[in-house]
Amino acid sequence: MYKNPDAHKNDFFSILDNVPDAMVVTNNEGKIVLINHQTEKLFGYSEEELLGETVEILLPERFRKEHKRHRGSYYDEPKVRPMGRGISVIGRRRDGSEVPLEISLSPWRNGDEFLVISAIRDITERERTEKELKWKNKNLEMLNTVTQAVHKSHDLDEVYKIALDMATELENVDIACIYLVDRGRKEAVLQAYRNLPEEYIGRAQRIPYSSGITWEVINSGKVLNIENIQKDPNIGQAGKSLGHLAVLGIPITSREGVIGVIWFSSYKERTFGEQEVALLTSIGDQIATAIAKAKLYRDLARKSRYEEIIRTVVQNVHSSLDLQEVLENAAVSLIENIEVVDIVGIYMVEGEEAVLKAHGGLTDSYIKRAGRIPYPKGFTWKTILEGEPRYCADAGKDNYIGPAGKKEGIKSYLSMPLVNEDKTVGCINITSKQKNTFDREELKLLEAVSHQISVAIKNAKQAELLLESEERLSAVLNNTPNVSIQSYDIDGRVLYWNKAAENIFGWSRDQALGKTLDQLILDKESTNEFVSVLKSVDKSNEPFGPSEWNYKGREGNKGTVYSTIFPIPSSGGKKEFICMDIDITERKRMEEELLKVQKLESVGILAGGIAHDFNNLLTGIMGNISVARLRAEKGRPINEMLQEAEKATLRATNLTSQLLTFSKGEAPIKQLSSLDDIIRESAGFVLTGSNVRCEYTIPSDLWSAEVDKGQISQVINNLVINAQQAMPEGGVIRLSAENTTEVKKHNTLREGRYVRISVKDSGTGIPKEYLQKIFDPYFTTKQRGSGLGLAICYSIINKHAGLITVNSEMGEGTIFSVYIPASGERIQKYKEGVKNVLEDGEGRILVMDDEEMIRKVVEFILEDTGYEVRFAKDGAEALELYKEAMKRGNAFDAVILDLTVPGGMGGKETMENLIMIDPNVRGIVSSGYLNDPEMADFEKYGFKGIVSKPYDVQELIMVLHKVICTER
Repeated sequence: MYKNPDAHKNDFFSILDNVPDAMVVTNNEGKIVLINHQTEKLFGYSEEELLGETVEILLPERFRKEHKRHRGSYYDEPKVRPMGRGISVIGRRRDGSEVPLEISLSPWRNGDEFLVISAIRDITERERTEKELKWKNKNLEMLNTVTQAVHKSHDLDEVYKIALDMATELENVDIACIYLVDRGRKEAVLQAYRNLPEEYIGRAQRIPYSSGITWEVINSGKVLNIENIQKDPNIGQAGKSLGHLAVLGIPITSREGVIGVIWFSSYKERTFGEQEVALLTSIGDQIATAIAKAKLYRDLARKSRYEEIIRTVVQNVHSSLDLQEVLENAAVSLIENIEVVDIVGIYMVEGEEAVLKAHGGLTDSYIKRAGRIPYPKGFTWKTILEGEPRYCADAGKDNYIGPAGKKEGIKSYLSMPLVNEDKTVGCINITSKQKNTFDREELKLLEAVSHQISVAIKNAKQAELLLESEERLSAVLNNTPNVSIQSYDIDGRVLYWNKAAENIFGWSRDQALGKTLDQLILDKESTNEFVSVLKSVDKSNEPFGPSEWNYKGREGNKGTVYSTIFPIPSSGGKKEFICMDIDITERKRMEEELLKVQKLESVGILAGGIAHDFNNLLTGIMGNISVARLRAEKGRPINEMLQEAEKATLRATNLTSQLLTFSKGEAPIKQLSSLDDIIRESAGFVLTGSNVRCEYTIPSDLWSAEVDKGQISQVINNLVINAQQAMPEGGVIRLSAENTTEVKKHNTLREGRYVRISVKDSGTGIPKEYLQKIFDPYFTTKQRGSGLGLAICYSIINKHAGLITVNSEMGEGTIFSVYIPASGERIQKYKEGVKNVLEDGEGRILVMDDEEMIRKVVEFILEDTGYEVRFAKDGAEALELYKEAMKRGNAFDAVILDLTVPGGMGGKETMENLIMIDPNVRGIVSSGYLNDPEMADFEKYGFKGIVSKPYDVQELIMVLHKVICTER
């Protein structure tokens, strides 16, 4: 047969043995001349058994014909190409079993002889996989069909038909049926079925609780899979009579629990496989969804009318902001749109009565009798007082319905509170002339309607406030920092850009996508840094930040964002990084402003120290000047010169007082004062040497007031300076004061007596958009200045329980008005200075002060007045002198204590110890720190009077005289 068969075998055997398929080489007669080990393994024959045999031993008739045709065509026409695609056949193994195969044929020349090589592949696993995939696809197609039916239709019968038809197409499902639970009757009711005989339907259409396996599935909520029901003792005769064997019971579950069972049966004795159970369970789930959906549609059908009613009522009651119109619209809407409603009455609380404001269906006689219901009668007031809805299904059994309601024929009612600002302001009574009129759904409807009416009432009552706050709310929302989200690739190009990023940076999404940050919001250097951060995040796979980045907006605005950057997985292997930004520009600005305030507080601390030392110096200067002026003969030039020097010294004290405005916690040190004097002296001082003059309109009977002279002087100074700066070309400031009690239009002021001070200029005026901001700290339109002047004025007047207002028209000038509470006391003025008081001094005085110059001045003043004076440098020495005087029976009539003694006991601590020694001690507090709390509230610390440094001789003598005489 072969010239050299062994050579032939040696050439190919090693090659054929290394291929994965079974290889069979046949000659033109169809006889096997060569096989590999895979052939032996696949068919179970040895090489000796196959060699020389025809291929028919392995392959069926179909393949033999193909093999013969292929050989003939090849040998007849040697140019024929090999079969490129294999054919599928069934092979026979040595043991007689069959195996699915795929065979490809290829021609081969061996010398002068032509052979055929057959590559044979076992496709058992592939066919199994294809069969399984086909089954899965069929299942998916079935499930998809059922799912689409559920979502396309809310007709439950149509869903049943499709689901059961599809299920019975399955190879192992012969019968299918659905039972649903009737909770009211405690039965499982047959809803739909396929292939059930009429006899069975008649016997098992309704299954009572809790018989059989149907209720077993419902109660357990578990799948029941039985191999042969004929052998199951729990199966009734009706079930066994069907003749089926395998059954699968799947619970139909909804939010309320198990609502039914879907049964699948087979005439085969078997259990349903895992995949079959999963498929049929999914069908059961879809049926449950269809049932829930059908129920929802039924409920919606009923509620659709209610929604239309709510829409109509809401539209009517919200169509107006007039309260009466709102109430009338509500009553009419309820009567016209809800059939079961016969009467509507809306009551609003007015004092001790509930007043009928709007109604529908009420007779004149009822309105006459019950148009006003006094507190606390009837169910109307009960609803108002309890603030809760009240439903009465039978008014005949209700103790709160009055004769008017019974006469009107009310049989059932719903009374709903009307609420505004968490307070019940009225109620709406919805009534019917039938008992048990409203079911649960209708009550919900009426509650919703009543709530809308409450909202409309609130809207009507607060329309002006809402309109006013709308702009503020809009401003707050527009300026609230938004969280912007962007994503970038590894090179820093924008991949995503959300709305918040558009708002913060000014670039739209379309404009930002694909660009780098140096083209949008960062400079080149910052962009390079950002890309470096991205690469670092990529390398570490850890978030970066939060960190601050400065940006520039599209419009040129600059700001700062608080950023966190982290990597996220993305498709296609691309690197992507999310950046989340919070705009903290405003917070940074506020931090800068806070730093300013802290700096001002530091200035205030420094100013307090300067003021104390400066006031001590001024005390010595002013004390000597005042005594010298009192001793000088009246009318002589020296007297006038001393008086001017005294005024200049007082102005210097006002300057220290202004410094202390910046001190934290400054409280006014109030004294009965003449506002006339303060106004004239302060304005005159400011305008000295300027091209602006002041015209005064101040009545002679202007009321006095308890004020801090220095602070009120500062207010006048600031207002006059503002007026002066508003008239750079010069002009007249009209400064007036008047007594008034007409302050009702200013709701922040209590009723009482006030002095109104007005400062009017004829300058350029203040734009309207600035009027609400001029009292804000740091707000200014001037190129120079801190913007604190008017803020200080506002603070001072507020601390005096007063008010400052402004009116201005562009081109017509500005008027500032200051309201200060007036005092009922009159100021005593001395015609001859204080000479009479100087000559009337009597008593022993203890003065404690660490400054020798001040002790000398006080000694000169008091001894010259007639007082006996002893001095102490600090509190410890003062206590010893006071104790010694009490032991001798020669106690001091008054004690003047300096608050601050560096390195020693100050006035407050000294006073506490003096009170322990002598509860009747008459202490007078003295300090150059005008902002000390002990000065503002001296009586709280046991003092009987105060005198500030530098000492005014008149003030010192008058306070001392008043303290001694009052106590005596």
